Amino acid sequence: MPRGAVVLADPEDDGDGNGRLSKEELKAKVARAKANGDAAVVLRYVVAGDGEEQGEEQGNSTASDATKGGGGASAGGAKKRTLPRTSHPPESWDVDKMTAGRIPKWDDPDAVLAALTKDGLLLQSAPIDVRKSKEAVLAAVTSAGLALKHAPANLRDDPDVALAAATQNWRAMQFVSAKCRHSETLCGAAVAQSAHAMKFVPSKLRQSKALLQLAVQHDGLALRYGAGNAALLNDPELVTAAVQQNGLALQFAAAALQADDAVVALAVAQNPAAKQFAADAWKAKHVPGWAEVHQPTMPAQPDVAAETAAVAAAAAAREPKAAPALDSELQAKLNAKAEAKLEEKRLTRCDHETTPC
Repeated sequence: MPRGAVVLADPEDDGDGNGRLSKEELKAKVARAKANGDAAVVLRYVVAGDGEEQGEEQGNSTASDATKGGGGASAGGAKKRTLPRTSHPPESWDVDKMTAGRIPKWDDPDAVLAALTKDGLLLQSAPIDVRKSKEAVLAAVTSAGLALKHAPANLRDDPDVALAAATQNWRAMQFVSAKCRHSETLCGAAVAQSAHAMKFVPSKLRQSKALLQLAVQHDGLALRYGAGNAALLNDPELVTAAVQQNGLALQFAAAALQADDAVVALAVAQNPAAKQFAADAWKAKHVPGWAEVHQPTMPAQPDVAAETAAVAAAAAAREPKAAPALDSELQAKLNAKAEAKLEEKRLTRCDHETTPC
């Protein structure tokens, strides 16, 4: 529809679009309504292109009724106008004006860049050809790093785009490609904003002292990401920075630093509960009564001579016992008695045989 054309909405329109009137037809209908005293006819028109209401005509009886009922607009306030019901939006709606410049004209490169620079999340509703443009995506992520989510895969893998997104918002790291995450510069830009960005950093870069120093400045407990690297956990500078931010980071320090008076003192000063992670040697020195309660009891020394005698007695008990020696006279008697028994058996056997012995 050409700009400036007059569109007239008839309240009697049934939604088929035939109720649209020209300006001349409107004047004629209003004149007939006034002549007939028809107060039910309400006509409203809008000039297409500027979205401003131009006027409204009612019958004489309507105006008189309003004056009688509320004294007019000056006395009772403006009367709410009854708008026509249509089954489709009026053709006179100016969408560009309604969006107030938020949604640009996507075929205008300058307007697109200006809009994305102001609100990068508009990239979500941009046409695919705009989202494929590195210049447009770079403008979007520079103003809203999370707009990287709506960029194509090849641009999420672009170092410039990924760095701009992570610099604007560390949470954009979740949308950065795995290849770009191995950049220490990009990871440093994200970790400098929040220690939580360390969860998106590859395990190899988590062992970087520079990144850990940035992380513990925001959260001392980020020292846990140095687990497995004894050199980092034994580094006095790194551990001191961590316990100054959060004393409970002492639990991740190496044993030598958990016994260091200076490091433990800083941790306890920041959080008194950190003393539970100090070494036993430090507790015995600085915690009253700790040594008496936690001193381990020494076991009694064994009696070597008694153990030797017991072993010998046990060995002797396992050996077979020898038969006691008999008296020689008793042994002779037993032998004679045995011989007599044998002779008696021989004689008895001979008596029963037919041949003499």
